Amino acid sequence: MLSWKVALAAVLVATPIAVQSQTKSPYVLGAVLSLSGPVAPNGVPTKEGIEVAVAEINARGGVDGRRIEVLMEDDQSKPDQAVILTNKLITQNRVHMLLGASFGSTSNAIASVVEKHNIVQLAPTAWTKQELRVLPYTFYFLADFESVVDRMLAYMSKDLNVKRIGILRLSREYGQIGSESFQKLKGKYGVEVVSEERGNDGDTDFTPQLTNIRAGKPDLLVSWFANPAGAISIKNARQLGMTIPIIGPVSMATRPMISIGGPAAEGAILQSFIASDDPLPRQKHFVQLFQSKTGKLPEVFETIGYDMVNVAATALGKVGGDRPDPAKLREAVELTRYEGAGSILRYSKSVHEPDPSGIVLVKVQKGKFIRAQQ
Repeated sequence: MLSWKVALAAVLVATPIAVQSQTKSPYVLGAVLSLSGPVAPNGVPTKEGIEVAVAEINARGGVDGRRIEVLMEDDQSKPDQAVILTNKLITQNRVHMLLGASFGSTSNAIASVVEKHNIVQLAPTAWTKQELRVLPYTFYFLADFESVVDRMLAYMSKDLNVKRIGILRLSREYGQIGSESFQKLKGKYGVEVVSEERGNDGDTDFTPQLTNIRAGKPDLLVSWFANPAGAISIKNARQLGMTIPIIGPVSMATRPMISIGGPAAEGAILQSFIASDDPLPRQKHFVQLFQSKTGKLPEVFETIGYDMVNVAATALGKVGGDRPDPAKLREAVELTRYEGAGSILRYSKSVHEPDPSGIVLVKVQKGKFIRAQQ
């Protein structure tokens, strides 16, 4: 009898929510992501994380009885296309908030559009021009490169006793900014950059560059790429007999590191925000939820997609109404205190960056991503 009463009470409580969700207009988010093109390995998993979060929120009645809907757009990894789509979502679709874009070039491109229309942008990217990281309506979910490199250098010097590093990095801005951060912070940890070489996203052999780096006798190799190039660079390094530790950025902390790198990837250390095979307590719910929905383990960009939707939903719930005031939404996001699946957020009026404490260093061990530091 007790279970029947509980069940009836649940129905009576849930019914008004269901009715409300049918009568109230939804909250609509716009997402501009790289679902094709060279940055699709970031954009596609972000989309998957967004979808899992939306389904979870709507299953429990939405936000104040309103469903969350997401209009998903593919910028094809092209900044000009990102601008066109952002304008469309804001002026034609009248989205309440924007999620995107997937990497620095597209985020830089849409910044002026977002700020012109005073629409809150939650950005799943790690790097952009420094002057754009302090814009009123833009909030970042991946740590800036200086915070990442500072964490890497601390780990190298204290845990691995590294004094000399070689850098193999992307020629484009992503690699350039990473290199500049190492040059800026190396003295803080007494680390010397003995050699630096460059490559491109589409390269399939880094043997010449690695041969030059090997001649400098570094204690550690920094490979600053996105996969698949990152995995190939590590494979080439091991083929050359380089047994030194190798460390890479968040764009390399994805499954292609394991599938492409194979045995050569064993021991690689990568910056991330989650080790899905070895999650932190705050991450276990999302890992289990994502795996139950998709049949696979999440990685960093899935977690960021999930976190963005939850932060957006919280802000929308605080402000409320059919058409929440964008300025009040911005203020609500600035009050965010959130320890999520990936990001730890302590936003304020002057801080639109994730807390560096959310950075997790992972390593490849027996074909899995585990935490490098317990």
